[in-house]
Amino acid sequence: SSLRPVGLAARWGAMGVQPSRCASSSAVMLSSLGCSLALGAAQLSSSPLQGRVAFSGAAGTDDAGGKPDAGAARRLAARSVALHVKVAACEVRSRSCRGAVCLPRRHRHLSHSSTCEEQRPRRRFRPPSAFAERAGLEKEARRQLTNKHKIRSPRLHTVPVSIINASLPGSDFRSHGLGLKPVLLRGGPLSQPWDEGRLLQACGSRTKILAMRPQSSFDADANTTKSSAWAALQVLGRMPLGELFARWRGGDPLYGFELDVKCHCPELLDDIPVPRPLAGDLLQRYAPDAFPWPSLIVAPSGSRSGVHLDAGLWPFWIALMGGRKVFRIVGLEDVRKHLQRFFGADPPGGEAMLEDLDLFDDEHPPTELLQTVVYEAHMEPGDVLFCPAGCAHTARNLETPTSLAAANYVTVHDLAFARSHCRRSKQREQSYHCRHLELAAEAAAAAGEAVEEEVQQRQRLLVPYSEAFGRGALCSRLAKKCPKVAQACGAAAASEGSRSQSLPSGHPAT
Repeated sequence: SSLRPVGLAARWGAMGVQPSRCASSSAVMLSSLGCSLALGAAQLSSSPLQGRVAFSGAAGTDDAGGKPDAGAARRLAARSVALHVKVAACEVRSRSCRGAVCLPRRHRHLSHSSTCEEQRPRRRFRPPSAFAERAGLEKEARRQLTNKHKIRSPRLHTVPVSIINASLPGSDFRSHGLGLKPVLLRGGPLSQPWDEGRLLQACGSRTKILAMRPQSSFDADANTTKSSAWAALQVLGRMPLGELFARWRGGDPLYGFELDVKCHCPELLDDIPVPRPLAGDLLQRYAPDAFPWPSLIVAPSGSRSGVHLDAGLWPFWIALMGGRKVFRIVGLEDVRKHLQRFFGADPPGGEAMLEDLDLFDDEHPPTELLQTVVYEAHMEPGDVLFCPAGCAHTARNLETPTSLAAANYVTVHDLAFARSHCRRSKQREQSYHCRHLELAAEAAAAAGEAVEEEVQQRQRLLVPYSEAFGRGALCSRLAKKCPKVAQACGAAAASEGSRSQSLPSGHPAT
């Protein structure tokens, strides 16, 4: 080493500093200075009390008596040792060209690394795998930190639909919000459930129903997407009811839509409960042959329909006849005010949405949906759900089969809104609905208030469909169009005739 251990030892001898022992580890680290220098550095740098140092008489005296000045000798020794220890440390680290900067400018000549100031420090070599591993760890740490402190999007909260006891008087039914918000009627008499056997027996296995594929099972190569189909359902065409049930067993969750119960399954009409206020439905009373209502809708467990608006924005009712079903509903006011991005400024109804919207997505709802009121109804067999005009709705089926009877309705209270919407709408699809609505309204005007009085005189809140709208009117309007209706009406007439003949005279048939 350039520190010249011999000369350093001479200086130590002049100061009278003699180490009492030697540490081999320090000697290895600073072998260029010798074991004695390493031991002195360790002792004087850590704790002066641990250093075993003897001062001779020649190492520093005062001017008066020539006595040794122990304090001056100690300070001189400490200063010298500290300087040379610093030099030694810089020499040991000189390979990385950082040693020369440790020394003051006046002592840099003690270091042999004269070119260190001009050289750049070498960087430690790391293989590419080490960089990749470190980058991965840093990325994971940032992700965990972000997940810990990020602001989570608010969840979608739903409002349960008001449930009305079926034993309430019919006059109190509208006071619970019928026509203003969704209402669920529960507790009425439950007929035989509409399971697969019941439907095949009443309708026939060859009766064709409109088959539609739900959004969850679109084919990968299909051109129809969720946003380009009404209710996110792909129309497949008419399919026999027995084949539809067979497709379910094969794992194909197809929907069954628009099977006219009046025409194809008249035996089931007595099972459908109709509340007393809806017995004045103009469409069912004066245009039963114009619309396939009430319609049979069947679906397997796990299937669902997309969010949609019914044609004409007409209100609707649904009677669940088997299985379980969950509905989510948004009112027309919220649709027009907050959901224009999905439905448009003035939606006519019966059309595909502009953008996809999932009312069942509670974790990541769009901001517009959080500003609305989303109603939720859990339906059980025998429940009847009523939705006012213009409700956007979607449903999820929980059992196989989930079967229901559904119909749009327009009463005297809903006629003004339906007519104004027809005047605003320019869609060709709406012309059929609007034309038959006007015919029904004219017939209702000719009948006067007789129908309304008849509805108010009924005592029961729920009555069978055939009783609510009159079996005679159905037979006269549908006998020519539907052969099964003609057969059922003929059998009913024969039964009534035999019953009236069996009654004693003076007791009219009621």
